[in-house]
Amino acid sequence: MKFLGAILLVIAIILGVIGIYPTARKTAEPSLQVSDLRQRLPSRDLPFWNSAEVAEPEIFREASSAIVPEIQPAPVDHVAQITHFIKMGDARSLNFAVAAWFRVDPVATRDWLAKAHSLDSLQPALLMITAQISQENDPENALAWAENLSEQGTHEQMVFDIYAIASRNHQFTKDELRAAPLPPHLISELLSGHAGD
Repeated sequence: MKFLGAILLVIAIILGVIGIYPTARKTAEPSLQVSDLRQRLPSRDLPFWNSAEVAEPEIFREASSAIVPEIQPAPVDHVAQITHFIKMGDARSLNFAVAAWFRVDPVATRDWLAKAHSLDSLQPALLMITAQISQENDPENALAWAENLSEQGTHEQMVFDIYAIASRNHQFTKDELRAAPLPPHLISELLSGHAGD
């Protein structure tokens, strides 16, 4: 009897669980799966891109006829800007302004520098200008600008850099490299082909 009571108790518990958790029992309801949602419904019509009629524009594959205004930066009065930096005593900004002016108008910058009382405070600008010219593969012009560098070490290093860049681009012959206004150890470095490495 005890055995029969235990079996009835287990059955009651199982029925209770099924009643409390209806999802635990299997139902005959149809389930909707994600793969069913992704299926394309059959259509008798052709896809719209096969039957679409789009008028081609008259000027097709040509430059746009829309006028887009070109935004021009405000013109800079370089002389006024440089004069302002001189009055303020801002040597750093002065040198960057002179170098920037040279990128825009090298002739006007050169003329202004020729009229300057002293180039001592403009040595960093002259160094930037000379380096820019040497990078543009114009060693003769760069050497002329390097003559304005007053500090001996800076002048010598810049002349060496100009010759090194030009020798890499095969702009100087071996004889011209030997005649460079540099100490013998720098000339031998130029002739070795390892200058600037």
